[in-house]
This record gives sequence, C-alpha cells and structure tokens, in this order.
Amino acid sequence: HSLNVCILVVAQATRLDLSERNVRDAGLAALLHDVGKETIPPAILNKPGRLTDEEYDRVKKHPLEGAKLLRKIDCGSGIPSIVAFEHHVRYDRSGYPKALSSEPLHVASYMTQIADVYDALRSSRPYKPGMDLERTFSILKEGRGTEFEPRLFDGFLEIVSPPHPERSAGGR
Repeated sequence: HSLNVCILVVAQATRLDLSERNVRDAGLAALLHDVGKETIPPAILNKPGRLTDEEYDRVKKHPLEGAKLLRKIDCGSGIPSIVAFEHHVRYDRSGYPKALSSEPLHVASYMTQIADVYDALRSSRPYKPGMDLERTFSILKEGRGTEFEPRLFDGFLEIVSPPHPERSAGGR
C-alpha cells in the first residue's frame, strides 16, 4: 500500500512541476505516511471484521505515532513527519487528528491523502474486497472540496483515469 501511495504521489508532484527535491521529499513522505501503524497490534490491523470503538481509537493514533517516530530520524526534511501527522486531516479540517491550525495542510499531505484513499478503495483488505474503478471514482468524487483539495483532486483524476478512446484516436 505505501509503495502504491508513493508512486501516485510522485506522479502528482511531477505533474505539478515541483522541483526534483520536492518530488523526492513528497515521495518519501508518502512511502512513510503509515509508519505509525507499526505501533498498532497486527490483530487490529488485520482484523477481518468491523473494529470496536476502542480498536478504531487505537488506529486513529497512528498519524501522531508516525510523526513522533519520523521526528527522531533524519529524513532529509521535515515533510515525512508532517505528512505522517496530516494525512487523515481532511481539506475541510474534519478527520483526525484534530487540525492544529486553520492554515492549509502541506501540499504533500493533500496529495498523500488522495492517493491513500484511492489505493485503500482499490485494494483488497482482510475486511473488504477491492473496488472497481468506476465505484472508486464515484466515492472519491463525493469528497471533492470537503475531504480532498479540489485542484489537486482534479489533477489526480487525470493521472489515474483511463484514456478516452476519442482522445487517443487519430493522435489528438
């Protein structure tokens, strides 16, 4: 999952024409975004059924735990720690952990969040099968402007959407 999210974030960052350094930092941050899950018992992470409230509260601590872990090591920048903390804070400030300010999140956090949800929906997990592309897009589009930053979301859809036959026909 983390490698998929990394690849999707690097594609987004490249599409935005970010510097090589910023693309690398965003990619590393995406690769490490869920490192805090290392502090969660595997029985919770791999549970085939619905989580209890207590188990879900434990899972919701992984952004803070990940940020703490990443602050202890030299990642070359602070972006991995920021993204680990922010990747479940939504564009409208809902989500978790509670947003610490009204300032926008780091662009790498917004990109990671979109890629994270996309990959989670598409991937099979112990508790659910992966979804087809049409259903995934339908769910994602519901979050445009609330869960996801609109401009970055639109760019992401362009990256992952299958090409339209009329665009590729005739070299247009």
